[in-house]
Amino acid sequence: MLPNFRKSIYTREVIDFIVELIENEEKTMPQIVKEYRIPKSTLHRWTKKYGKSE
Repeated sequence: MLPNFRKSIYTREVIDFIVELIENEEKTMPQIVKEYRIPKSTLHRWTKKYGKSE
């Protein structure tokens, strides 16, 4: 039996684009969850990890 590997379907460019939308207040998190079907917990993790640290 072979091990199962999880593959990340989000590229760094997609993550940067989504985080930029949130930071520039072009879209809110609920709008992104609804339009792009990205889980809320994933969005929070991205903004914490890849967002601007000011």
